[in-house]
Amino acid sequence: MMCGILGGLYHCGVPARYAGKQGYPCGEILAILHFSSSTFGAKIPPHIKTQISKTCFDPQTTNFSFEFVWYASMVQDVISPKKGHGGQASLNMVHHAWVHKNIQPGERRFASAGVGVFNLDDDKWTGRLQKPKGGKQSKGDRDCVIGSISGSRVSVHSDKRNKWIMCCSPNNGKIYFDYARQDAVVFWSVCVVDGEGGGGGAGGGAGGGGGGGPVEKAAVDAGVDAGVDAAVGGGGDGGGD
Repeated sequence: MMCGILGGLYHCGVPARYAGKQGYPCGEILAILHFSSSTFGAKIPPHIKTQISKTCFDPQTTNFSFEFVWYASMVQDVISPKKGHGGQASLNMVHHAWVHKNIQPGERRFASAGVGVFNLDDDKWTGRLQKPKGGKQSKGDRDCVIGSISGSRVSVHSDKRNKWIMCCSPNNGKIYFDYARQDAVVFWSVCVVDGEGGGGGAGGGAGGGGGGGPVEKAAVDAGVDAGVDAAVGGGGDGGGD
């Protein structure tokens, strides 16, 4: 389930921190459950299904296959709350090993994936993912859109200093949450990929999903992340460079 070429990243969208030479630490993995909609009768919340159809397929498309991943991790040791931001912290949703499933050493690939995160519609867990302090999303695809799906760059390339070291770019797909007041964050994440390839999404600590294939296919994850700064719960954000 892991991609050795990309430093052991999971073949699903995981919440991790863009850390340069340190790789993409995603915390202590507590549990991962992964299955296909063709083998297990999972259902996607109607509002998320509508967004996938409207944004990535056709508004009339109501049936599509998907990969589901429930993911849980302790991430308090890999985040660094920003000073002056009231305890708000961020992580990246890293989908690179899902989007570029068969990447080879030294290879360079570019892709645009439909990525989004969704808070749970639940009195206890709603609103755990937030916009950056100030209330505005960053320009471009730096931040994951909350409650919708938008294009996000997911690129892989070799390091300039050593062609056999693989890097994930850019530092985007960020999710934000209140580190100071929340001991867990739960959300849904979605990643839809056109063309070949694609793996499972991730949830828990960070929710992420992926989809792919020449047939209409979307991968959605419901994630529940346990632990301080559990940037999890069906949500996602793209990995860094």
